[in-house]
Parts: sequence; structure tokens; C-alpha cells
Amino acid sequence: MEQTQNKVVSTKYGDMLSEVGKQLGKRKGDIIKRTLLIAWPFMVIGGFIYLSQESTWFKLAFEKHTARFLWIGSITFVATFLYYGFVGYIVSIEKRLWIDSAFDKRFLSSKESWGVALKLSFPVLGLFLQVFLRYALPAMVGFALLFKGLLMLNTSDFVTSTGQTNVPVFLGSYFGLIVALIVCIYYIRVKLRYVTFLFLDMYNPQTYTHALLFKELKKLNIVTGSESFKKALIVNVGFDSLRSVIQYTMDIILAGLGSLGSIGGFVSAVARPLAEEVNRQVVSFAKLAAIYILYMEARLVLYGDSQKMNEYIYSLVSQNIQVDVVKE
Repeated sequence: MEQTQNKVVSTKYGDMLSEVGKQLGKRKGDIIKRTLLIAWPFMVIGGFIYLSQESTWFKLAFEKHTARFLWIGSITFVATFLYYGFVGYIVSIEKRLWIDSAFDKRFLSSKESWGVALKLSFPVLGLFLQVFLRYALPAMVGFALLFKGLLMLNTSDFVTSTGQTNVPVFLGSYFGLIVALIVCIYYIRVKLRYVTFLFLDMYNPQTYTHALLFKELKKLNIVTGSESFKKALIVNVGFDSLRSVIQYTMDIILAGLGSLGSIGGFVSAVARPLAEEVNRQVVSFAKLAAIYILYMEARLVLYGDSQKMNEYIYSLVSQNIQVDVVKE
């Protein structure tokens, strides 16, 4: 595709938030269903742990059969986190499918999106591996070397023999390293902001290559320039901060609920995993929707068309299920 001479289209933050709200409204039911699917094991475990702490019988049984309880607990812990990792990964693909299909004016039901996400799970995993090798791994190696260098500097023979350790410099160097790490994480996230949506628009086993995807990603980043980068950074930091504020508020509410006796404590123990996951999924979806709007702007600048429908993705829906076309 050739680049057009279109002017940069810049969506105002108010309009962006309004569109994000619309997308949340369309998928609120699916988000709740998927959140329950992810969180229910932790809700059961939370309730069980609370009841066991209140039960004299359980305490006596645990003392008598400690090894057996620890073995069962370990198996449950591993199984639960494997389940969480798998379901959470599939749902993360689904959320991107929901957003992309909404702007494609095609509607995927939760059953359809789950099936497509399962079929895309290995290709997306391959994409994430490429992202790790190209961006995350070099950054990790670089910071590991910096950390080792600082450690060697502050434990050198000169410092240990003379005791002339400059504490402010010592602490400041590590604090600076932590700040640099956070900045690097956000830089990589913003630089790769379009990667999964670009993947959904490009993926077809017959024609797709990772090299081609990263080439297109580089073009999109170049044509949108610093303004889009700044917006994406604000979106990432803003929604991450919002999630932290909501989490803090929920912790206060649940702590208060837990102080209202046995029933309140039980409800708090069961509700906490669900509340935390709802916060995580809603804010994540909202952030993805905002990034998709920036992605459409970038496509409009580069290609003269803000939308590209990848029919291969919709062909992954079972043949006996019709994907509805959403009319204006």
C-alpha cells in the first residue's frame, strides 16, 4: 500500500473517551461473563480459606493431616494458576477481536469470539515470542548488565577496603535504574501499541510473516509521529493510574465489609477476587479501545483508509454460524 498525503487526523480526548464508553456498553455483558469465568476459582478458594480459618474442626484436621493438606493445596494452587493463565490469555485475544469486529461492523458473539481466539492462540503466541525476542529480551539483558555493573561498583575492593561508600549515590543509582526500567517498559508498550490490531488485520497463514508485520508497524509509528506517541503514552499511564485508584477504593470498601462480622468477612473474601478481576478487565478493555482509535488514525494517514477487514479472521468462525453484519 502506498502512503497517502492525508493530513494527520487527531481525535480529541473527549471524543476518544466517548467512543470508549460506547464500546464498553456494547460488550459489558461479555466482559462480566468472561470475568466470572476467570475469577470463579479464586472466589471459591477465597471463601474456603475464610471458612477454614473460622472452623475449629478444620484447624484440628489440618494439624492431624498437615502433609496431605499441603499436597492438596499445592496441586490446587498450580492448577488454578494454569487455568488463570490459559483463560486470561484467550480472553485477552477476545477483547481485541471484540474491538476490531465492532469497527469492522461485524458482530462476533461471545461463543464465536471464543472459538476464533482459540484458533488464533498459537499464532498470537508466536507473535508475542517475536516481541519478546526483538524488544523485551534486549532490554532485560541491558538492565541486567547495568544492575551488575552498579553492584560491582558498589562492592568493589576499593569500597570494601576503605569503607568509603557514598550512600546517597548508592541509593540514587539504584533508584535511577528502577525509574529507567519503568520508563523503558512504557516506551516499549507505546512503541508496540498497534501490534496486536495490526496482526488481526494482516494474519493469513498463506501470506503473513512477522517481518512484514514489524515493517508495517514501523511505518505506522513514523507517519503518526510524536503526537500519537504522546497520546498513547497518556492513555497507558492514565488508565493504569485509574486502575490503581479504583483498586485502592475497592480495598477500602472490602476491608470495611470484612469488619462487619462473619457474614461480611465471607462476602469480602469471595468478592475480592471478582472485584479485582472486574477492575482489571474493564480498564484493560477501555485502554485497548482507546489504542484502537489511535490505530485507525494511523491507518488513515498511511493508507487513506482507517479500516481494514481481514476476511480470514471471520472465516475462522464455524461454518454453521453466521457472523452478523452491523448496520448503521
